[in-house]
Amino acid sequence: MAEESEATLAILERIARTLGDERSALDAAALAARVKEGRYFVACVGQFKRGKSTLLNALVGERILPVGVLPVTTVPTILRYGDRLRARIRFGAGSWQEVDPRSIAQFTSQELNPDNVRGVAGIEVFVPSPVLSGGLCLVDTPGVGSVFRNNTEATRDFLPQIDAVLVVAGADPPVSESELSLLEEIGPNVEHVLVVLNKADRVTLQEMSAARDFTARIFRDRLGRAAEPIYEVSAIERLEGVGRARDWGRLGERLRSIQAGAGAALLEAARERGATRLAARLAAEIQEQRAALQRPLAETAQRIERLRELTAAGERAVLDLRALFQAEADRLAEEFGARRTRFLAEVQPVAREELRAALARITSQGLARRSASMALAQEIGKHQIAPWFAVETADAGESFRRGVGRLASHARDLLRRLAEEGDASQLMPLAHELDAASDLTAPPRFFFHPLERVAGSVSIFGAIRAFALGLLRRRGVIDREASRLLEQLLEINSSRVAYGLIDRMRESCHSLEAALRGSLAEALVAAERARDRAANRWAQGEAAVSGESARLSELGAQLDALVTADAGIPRP
Repeated sequence: MAEESEATLAILERIARTLGDERSALDAAALAARVKEGRYFVACVGQFKRGKSTLLNALVGERILPVGVLPVTTVPTILRYGDRLRARIRFGAGSWQEVDPRSIAQFTSQELNPDNVRGVAGIEVFVPSPVLSGGLCLVDTPGVGSVFRNNTEATRDFLPQIDAVLVVAGADPPVSESELSLLEEIGPNVEHVLVVLNKADRVTLQEMSAARDFTARIFRDRLGRAAEPIYEVSAIERLEGVGRARDWGRLGERLRSIQAGAGAALLEAARERGATRLAARLAAEIQEQRAALQRPLAETAQRIERLRELTAAGERAVLDLRALFQAEADRLAEEFGARRTRFLAEVQPVAREELRAALARITSQGLARRSASMALAQEIGKHQIAPWFAVETADAGESFRRGVGRLASHARDLLRRLAEEGDASQLMPLAHELDAASDLTAPPRFFFHPLERVAGSVSIFGAIRAFALGLLRRRGVIDREASRLLEQLLEINSSRVAYGLIDRMRESCHSLEAALRGSLAEALVAAERARDRAANRWAQGEAAVSGESARLSELGAQLDALVTADAGIPRP
């Protein structure tokens, strides 16, 4: 199997080089090297400021990846094993360049490389860490949900290369809508999803327990799969050598067990995914070059000019999408805000009266009374908000379909214009991205779980205070505290529908933008490459043109034979 895998990728690389597609050739060579060396990728994903870079630094035992207040990861950065600490960077389709590992922030940070204006295509840092010695590669990804659009796009562009996922969440806040949207996209293709609750040093044991239960429940309900054991850690404690051991040992053991038990399967799956993408890309390239060779050069030049116009139109469409999104977000926020105001006005008096009656039946004092009253506040809050959640989440699903449908229709206008140009072969990747981004036919997938406040979470000072209040028979103070908690639960949770909906729409808008930009740019590059090669052959005479046409036919036949022979590659 290993020999067959290497042979398949070698053929794909050779076809790409023959076609002049250097990017695909480099991708095939990189994938072949990865399979041969037994390297697999565990991507660290999560929302901006979850502490992903710090967590990876703690796993490898060195402060390598830059961290900071602003987003500092603009492109995926791969940590792999090496006998000494070093780093290298690749720009576009160029070769790797060695750089000082201490300078990688110049290429990865939003501040020093905003929106990846330097065109960094890959970053690898070699680390002499035992964690990486068995082929495990840890990937630091830009945070989803970041205010910087390119960060989310860079993470999504890397998704097909992911073998396993390390989700970094937290107790405050727990897993977000944008993280769940990303996991829904990754989930069907990734077997191992590890969940880490970072920054455990910043919350109480009770708050961490509630976050763990919440995360496990939402994984089950939203993703349709049980979360693996959830690991509670503090990356900063680990790096500084202070605090408790927490779950670092269990997390390390789980990573080793994946390597030992599933490493080969992960590599084969990665090989199949990569070969499938390459085969589809090369099939489109062959078709483009054959068409350019057959049509008059003047017609090809006109076509490229039209593609440039469409690319410019695509950029304008992206700006239109953003404006439409903002208008839609504002409208939805106003609409849901008005409904939320009416709901709170109706439910708060009822909930307060229900809590007052329940508190009157409590006979305990002090800390026991506080614990019981807080538990009552939670239960009543959940009971009162549950029916409203059911109605609002259904409405949110409908609003999502309508809103994203309007955004997607603008992108589809460009598809129709390209189809009229006769470029249907270039539309398939973009059409697939649009369908995935808009998801217009799927049922609503908004499952909002009330974010529970832990009734038992109390400091030592709070416990003494509650005990003293009990001795003084100051039941009213504790009861008012429970009433305030109830108000907070109703207000905070009732706002989460609108926030989650807008967050989900933002992710879809980003996906549409990335699909438009990426597919149009690839179509233009491929067309220009086909034009140059066709012009060169025509300059050499009809014999050269006939030879090139025959060679393209032969390359197409080789690609077809490869797809037929390799059961892991579906036909493009």
